[in-house]
Amino acid sequence: MKFDLERFLRAVVAPGVNHNIVGPRGSGKTHFAVWLAQKLADGGYSDVPVEVITNVVFVKKTESGSTAMGHPRGVHYADTMSDMFRIIGQILAEYGRDVTILTLMDEAQNYMLSDANGDPTNVAMVKYMANTRKFNQVMCLMTPARNNLVPRIRNFADDEKIPGYCGVLWQKDRAAADQHIRRYGLNMTAKQLISMQMSAGDPPVMLPVGSSGWTTPISKLRAGGYAYDHRAVADWALGEGFNLKSFLQQVSKTPSDGLASAIEGFFSELGKEQGDDVMVHIRDQCHRVDRMRADGVTWAKIEMYEGEPSTTVQSRYRKFFQSYPSSRIKMSRYPDDDEVAPGRRVSLESINGTMEGENPSSGFHGAPTGNEGVCDS
Repeated sequence: MKFDLERFLRAVVAPGVNHNIVGPRGSGKTHFAVWLAQKLADGGYSDVPVEVITNVVFVKKTESGSTAMGHPRGVHYADTMSDMFRIIGQILAEYGRDVTILTLMDEAQNYMLSDANGDPTNVAMVKYMANTRKFNQVMCLMTPARNNLVPRIRNFADDEKIPGYCGVLWQKDRAAADQHIRRYGLNMTAKQLISMQMSAGDPPVMLPVGSSGWTTPISKLRAGGYAYDHRAVADWALGEGFNLKSFLQQVSKTPSDGLASAIEGFFSELGKEQGDDVMVHIRDQCHRVDRMRADGVTWAKIEMYEGEPSTTVQSRYRKFFQSYPSSRIKMSRYPDDDEVAPGRRVSLESINGTMEGENPSSGFHGAPTGNEGVCDS
């Protein structure tokens, strides 16, 4: 019997079905996740719209030929759990319950190591994985090794020792892929195959992986195009002042059609409780970073100066100046990490100065047949 991939994906890319995508660095697991996300976001294999939330960094090719951090329409960047829930609330407010929210979390081992069970982020993620269906989410966790994840997250529901929340396991296994290629005489590489398993007792099934616009190498992007940056570092945290237990307690009492309003209400109250301190910190940091950008300082150096991942600072910077565009320095730019404006340097004033401004506190369709679509990570 021929495997009906479209029917399979319609069944497993569904709210409450959690996916683990496992493979060594460079094996192509992020390539697979991004390719699948684009297929779904473009309307394939789903009866309802699919919106994507991810900590995977995307870039956009500008008309001048440089690249800037930016995500395609329908793809939302989040590097904290609080940001993820804010975005979920916005998506549900727009679509109601007729939407699937595909969440791609790269480098999952960085924030839920199996030997750090007591870590707050770990505890929060384990608790949340049992509640993804309520939020119309399909959670996909990517990691180099399955044992990096705690048993409740990595195990299937039918595991004999510790039943878990994994609904589908995808694995990039080069040895198994090479064996499959030899057995069936396929003209493809190991990176173009991935195994899929849905139960502890089921054997894995080998499936083809294709390529798409979002998996295009950045060097080959055309102006206006988007692609994921396989060299960028993925980050994830709870978020400043965010308490998952309080959040779940508040929204669990809400009927499904009132979930978006409940999420908005929670964050509105959280903002009042935090007061102005957090917002003042964000404002000051964004103005400080803006001056460094105007001086041509790279994101790599800004990461060193600020003591935070550049992806986190970029996300905060972009959100702030979308809300307060008039306070941004006109000379500030978004060159890539290796680009520095000629003749410009960092000054003490640009790092330490405070600028006055507004106060924010007021494929699967058809298997690949050759060596196309090389996967990077």
